[in-house]
Amino acid sequence: MKSIKIKGMSEKEKKEVIQEAKLLEALDHPNIVKFIDVYRTKKGNMCIVMDFADGGDLDARKKEQRGRPMSEG
Repeated sequence: MKSIKIKGMSEKEKKEVIQEAKLLEALDHPNIVKFIDVYRTKKGNMCIVMDFADGGDLDARKKEQRGRPMSEG
């Protein structure tokens, strides 16, 4: 789940967060983690729920590579 603090954001920034959620919802590809849900919390966060990625996220994988090229697989 990606939690984004929207409390205090400008209207433009809030629209961008909503646009991100809509874009993720529309994507359907085997190499893209599936979108499940989006909701707002009482504390002013927007949460984007995605399917579980058992291999971790791309940022962690890039750090593991330490600048070495990554195989497509």
